[in-house]
Amino acid sequence: MVTLDAPTGYVRLFKAMYKNIELPGIVPDTNPNPIKTMVVTGNNNSYTAQLPDIPVIKGTVKIYDSTASNIIIAQDDREGKIVGKQNGVTIFGVVDYRTGALSFVSSGTLTITGDLTVSY
Repeated sequence: MVTLDAPTGYVRLFKAMYKNIELPGIVPDTNPNPIKTMVVTGNNNSYTAQLPDIPVIKGTVKIYDSTASNIIIAQDDREGKIVGKQNGVTIFGVVDYRTGALSFVSSGTLTITGDLTVSY
């Protein structure tokens, strides 16, 4: 049984959902950039990452080249699927919002100049 006096990752989830609304008992998030980023590892067009801050909020997972962070290669569809396309290369995979496990594959070689990075 989960009690209200022992919060877990739900506090982070509620802060993200209600970040612009002041709620009693929840301290506002003062971090100006709460987005987390990490480099994704992989080979042979198969990539994995373990996102450390869980639960992962649906709709926030974005994969991009670190030198072109404004161009998103793939992202989650709010249902746990990673989908995207870059220069004719299809990207698809899954993210487990509860555990932070992320894995995806590409149908060909991705054209990146920096590190393959995920933000969430």
